[in-house]
Amino acid sequence: MTHVVTAADAAQASKLRIPREGAAVFRRDRVAGLIERASAHPVTVVKARAGAGKTVACATWAMAARPRRVAWLTLDEGDRSPARFWANVTAALAVGSIPAEQPLIPRSRESTDDPPASLINAVRGVGGPAVLVLDNMQELAGSGVLPELGFLVRHAPPTLSIILSGRYMPGLQLAKMRLSGDLAEITEADLACTADEADDFLAGLGVTADEAERDALLADTEGWMAGLRMAALAARPGQSAGQGAGRGVGQASGWGGMGGAPVVADYLHDEVIDRQSSQVQLFMRRTSVAGRLTGELADRLTGEPGGAFVLDRLHRQNSFVDRDPDGQYRYHPCLRATLLAELRQWLAPEVPVLFGRAARWHAASGAAVEAVTCAAEADDWGFASHALAEVGIAGLLPDRAAELEAVLARFPAQRRADDPVIAAALAAARLCDGDPECAAVYLDCAQRAIDDGAQVDGGQTVVIELWLAALRVMRAACSPDADPGTLAACREQAEKAQASAMTVPAHQALGLLWLVLGTAWLRRWELTEARSALERAEHQLTAANLTGLRTRTRGWRALVEALYGDLSAAAELIALVRATVPADPAGECLATLAAGWLALERDDLEPARQLLDGAVTSAVRRLPGEPDAEALRTMIRASVALAAGDAAAAHGLVTLARGADPGLAALTALDAEIALRTGDIPRAPALSAPALSAPALSAPAFAAADRQPPRIVRTLARARMLLAGGDPAGALDAAGECLDGPGAAAATQRDRISALLTAASASRRLGTADTSGELLERALLLAEPHQAYRPFLDSGSGIHAAIAVLVPPTSPVASFAARVIERFVCQLPMASRGQAAPESSPLTSSEVAVLRLLPSYLTNQEIAEQLFLSVNTVKTHLRSAYHKLGVTSRREAIARGRRLRLL
Repeated sequence: MTHVVTAADAAQASKLRIPREGAAVFRRDRVAGLIERASAHPVTVVKARAGAGKTVACATWAMAARPRRVAWLTLDEGDRSPARFWANVTAALAVGSIPAEQPLIPRSRESTDDPPASLINAVRGVGGPAVLVLDNMQELAGSGVLPELGFLVRHAPPTLSIILSGRYMPGLQLAKMRLSGDLAEITEADLACTADEADDFLAGLGVTADEAERDALLADTEGWMAGLRMAALAARPGQSAGQGAGRGVGQASGWGGMGGAPVVADYLHDEVIDRQSSQVQLFMRRTSVAGRLTGELADRLTGEPGGAFVLDRLHRQNSFVDRDPDGQYRYHPCLRATLLAELRQWLAPEVPVLFGRAARWHAASGAAVEAVTCAAEADDWGFASHALAEVGIAGLLPDRAAELEAVLARFPAQRRADDPVIAAALAAARLCDGDPECAAVYLDCAQRAIDDGAQVDGGQTVVIELWLAALRVMRAACSPDADPGTLAACREQAEKAQASAMTVPAHQALGLLWLVLGTAWLRRWELTEARSALERAEHQLTAANLTGLRTRTRGWRALVEALYGDLSAAAELIALVRATVPADPAGECLATLAAGWLALERDDLEPARQLLDGAVTSAVRRLPGEPDAEALRTMIRASVALAAGDAAAAHGLVTLARGADPGLAALTALDAEIALRTGDIPRAPALSAPALSAPALSAPAFAAADRQPPRIVRTLARARMLLAGGDPAGALDAAGECLDGPGAAAATQRDRISALLTAASASRRLGTADTSGELLERALLLAEPHQAYRPFLDSGSGIHAAIAVLVPPTSPVASFAARVIERFVCQLPMASRGQAAPESSPLTSSEVAVLRLLPSYLTNQEIAEQLFLSVNTVKTHLRSAYHKLGVTSRREAIARGRRLRLL
């Protein structure tokens, strides 16, 4: 008798069959590989929204999952019945050649704690190795199947792995398995289409897309496979995928993206929108005006409570609603575009009202770009300007400048020219984009509007003038033809505003002005001015509660304090930056550079190298006029190389740094230092001319003059050149200018230490030993609180000898003087600097210091006097060193030390 296959039979068979790969299916081996690795766990969850490619990925893997046997069950509404579900699971195992000893039909539980004994016995009879795949898990939400299925998931035998695939996992209590490592998860991000996959996918469908079009389409769909396929289906062969949606792919980002295409809207209605109640659908349309949502904002937009609950449910059901780590929700771009289109079509009178509510909520929350965007959508240009003035631009620069400019470009042309707030914001955006000429036009428009009496909402005219001052400083740093008086004028304006800044917008604007002034002075190497400005900037930004910009400012402060010579203050600021939560990448990088310089000043060269290698300079997106972070890192690396005795490498690094930031004045000073160290005095650029007669550089232009260090630096370099050239009297006069002259207030702490050491050496050569000793003690007193050894080591062997002879053991700085001498003694000879250090040195630094005096054939008493130690301490160090080196005499210790490159 012939059996007639009914539709029900065919449907049942299809539920138990691994879906076949058709010609239109795009195989992604990357995702199949993820499932293969995950399936080694007892349970694997594949969870993503509709159309993400879950079923295709699992099926692709299952077809190749040999030697393991795979049972497949596609769930539907009928499987909510426990009897039918377990019958289908039994049938799936049979179809997959995984027989069970008895049907999987668990008995009813007598109590919540009584495990289903029949299910336990049946599961134990399943042969393996085998995998059970349950697809469309969301169909079981709220059903009576879940308790027994949860038991199976948690107690499956080792021979049976389970893969659960669906939009979400309803009530299976998987948290403990996640913690124990028994659960593997493949998420939306894993299933998102990559650039290479998109190229192959579109090419296979005969759809053309260049790199920019492909990237725009991926951004618009966020790698959603169904969205890519619909874009391709809407296009004709050879046509751009974006053109198939009614326009070029390059325009795919934003609210008019793929979601505006009818094919996408139909899919989203079938899979998401129409599955919601009419009340939730209305909620979704009204809240789609906001790019990011909180429960509070949703309630404000809809005028009803409960928004947080609705958003959370949509997110948990994977209904194209995502939640970020800050707890804010957002609709997928394609869903948002569809909802907005329907809002404009069906609820047009509400559109400006809803955007207006969103704009005011964002403004009150301090979200300037979002507030201006929503106000522009409502054609409320006045409120957009007001919101921008209230919230400010400081927190947007430089990362969101381009985003802000794109919104402001939608304003009427006359408004952009006549509104000082909008013109100033556009000037800021143009500066961040590297266009100072266009920025100058907008700056002129803003200033002219203020001069003509334009009123800024909320009486914020003074705030906008502070914006303009900050932008002028930025522009001056970028333009070779800038007015030389810009910096002085803007500083005067900041000083006047300091006492009257009482509001958050004023604190923010003044903080930005002090910040750019400080970094401009740093670039000119006027560290005293930079130090003061950055400290004021931090105070103002703290008052404005701009955490990110404040942390960036602290990073710059840490670096400036380290360069200035206040190593203790630098260390405190570094610790503050590193303790900031959430971390600011730019601030952390700057703090790491500061830590690198601090290690150099304390003569810890290897830690300095490691810190510099770990600094992520790409994290510092430059504000216009800031020094280039990579140039600063290269400059510090050059200083480390010079400290290690490799002048050639230092010179090469200076050249690299100058290529990254030609206006960094410190590079000229470092070039001169290299020339002094190598004895090539004529090569000291820009510093060989007398500095005492040079006019003070009160406000030079920022471009070419930036390469000329400030007067105090040139004067100190001249003093050192005179000393090296055999003119101690001239050197003493020049060093005295740095200590007591009219420009001495601009000297950094490091400058003062170096000037004291230069004067001490000059005095000793002139035969005034008492004066030399006093100058040395002053230098040691300044350096001791900061453990700053490098200025002494940089001054050469003459300072070593002077300290040993002129600083008595009874001096209050004798202890620090001993450590300085120890550092001198521990310096490797010039020929061995730059060589690899021994893999390990068993000696302490004190033992090394004593060891390195052995070749001089000094007595133990003389070594003790050199190192400011007692004879007994020297003998103790020698005994310890001999023991560690495995030697018994001075001669053996010297030989062993040379083999280890300790001498």
